[in-house]
Amino acid sequence: MVMLGINVHPRAQAASRGGNPSQELSGNSRPLVLQHRSSGSQTRGAREHQRGTPTMQKPSRRHQRVSAQVSQPLAPSTSHDPYERLMQDAEAFLWKDLEHLFDDQGIDSSRYEEAVNFSDPISKFSSLRGYLANISFLRIALSPKFHLHDIRRTGPLELTTRWTMDMELSFNRFNPLKPWYDPKPVFTGTSIMTVNPDTGKFVSHIDTWDAVSNQSYLSLEAVRHLASQVLTLRQTPQDLTTPSYLVLKKMPRYEIRQYEGFTGLETRAGEAQGQAFQKLAGYLGGKNSRGRKLAMTTPVLTDDKGGMQFVVGADEAGEDGRDLPQASDESIRVTGSPPQIQGVATFSGAANQTLAAAKAAELRNILREDGHTPADATSWQLAQYNSPLVPGFLRRNEVLISLSDYKLW
Repeated sequence: MVMLGINVHPRAQAASRGGNPSQELSGNSRPLVLQHRSSGSQTRGAREHQRGTPTMQKPSRRHQRVSAQVSQPLAPSTSHDPYERLMQDAEAFLWKDLEHLFDDQGIDSSRYEEAVNFSDPISKFSSLRGYLANISFLRIALSPKFHLHDIRRTGPLELTTRWTMDMELSFNRFNPLKPWYDPKPVFTGTSIMTVNPDTGKFVSHIDTWDAVSNQSYLSLEAVRHLASQVLTLRQTPQDLTTPSYLVLKKMPRYEIRQYEGFTGLETRAGEAQGQAFQKLAGYLGGKNSRGRKLAMTTPVLTDDKGGMQFVVGADEAGEDGRDLPQASDESIRVTGSPPQIQGVATFSGAANQTLAAAKAAELRNILREDGHTPADATSWQLAQYNSPLVPGFLRRNEVLISLSDYKLW
C-alpha cells in the first residue's frame, strides 16, 4: 500500500463547513524547492558537490508556491441527493484525519468498517486489522510523508483523494553506506474511498498509482516500479542546500514537480562552461565586494542558451537576494527563479549541452503526448548534481521544462 507522509490541506476547513475544497492548489499545499525535493541543471565540476543528500532549502517569505489547477468535483444536487450530508461529513473527516496517517496519533479507526477492503498494486487486505498493520509497517520501514492535495466526490457514496507520498528507507539512517546508497522512493496517485450508507463508515479503500497502468494486485509493472526506485544507485550530494520541490505526479519516464522560488547567481549566456563555473565558484569562495564566503549548493544549472546558475541558500541570500554582496566580476548577477511547475526527466552519465538538448526534446514530446503544455517551444534547463569525479553511472542529471498549465486531476 502506498500512502504518503502528511501535508493536510487547509481546505479541510472549508470542507468541514460544507464548502467546496476543489479549488486551485495554492500556497496551502507544501511543496519542496528545486531540490528538489521532483521536487531542480549544469556541469558540476567542483569537489564540493561530491557529498550526499542535499538539505531542504528553507524558502524566504517571497518564495510563493505555484498553483496547480484542479477540476471541479461532482456537484451533488441538494434537492435530490440523499447522501449529501453524509458525504460532506466523510470528506471533512478525511481532510482532518489523514493529517495523522503516519504520526503518533494515527487515523481514527472507528470510522472504518471491521471488514474494510483495501488494495493497491502491491498489497491487499480485507480487514481493519490488516489495514492498520499495513500503515504501521510503512511508518516503521519507510518513514513516509503524506501530502494530501485534494478530495473530490466521484460517486454517490465515493470520494477520491489525490496525494503524493515521499519515502525514505528507515534503516538507512544508520547505514554507513548512506553516502553511496540513499534511495528516496516517491509515489503519486489516488485513493478511492467508499462509504457504507448505513453506518457512515468507510468500507473500501482502493489505491491507484500514476506510474503504472496495471493496477491489479501484485502487478509485475508495479513491482518493477517499486524496485527501480529502491535499487537506484544515483547519488545526490548530502548536506548541500538545494531548491525545494514537491512531486505532483510520478510517471515511469518523468515527474511533474512543483518548485518554490529561489535566489541564484548567474553568468552571461554563451560563456564557456568551465570559465563560468570558476567565476561562480569564486564568488562563493569570497571573490565579492565583502569577501564573504557562501556555502556550496547543488545542482549546477545550465540552460539552452548556455547560461549557468548556482543556487543560493535562502538564509544566506535574504529577501530577494538583498543580503548578498556585490560580485567583483560584472558578468555575475543575482537572479530570482520564480515558483513554477516543471516536467523533469532524470538520467545518468556524463552530461553535456548536446545530450541535454536531446533529452529535453524527448521529454517535451512525452509531456505533450500526455496532455501537458510546455511554457514555450524550446527552453529547457540541465541540472547536474555531482562532481566530475563521480562515475557516470552514479550521477544524477535532470532536464527540466517549465509547464504553462497543469491540472491536478
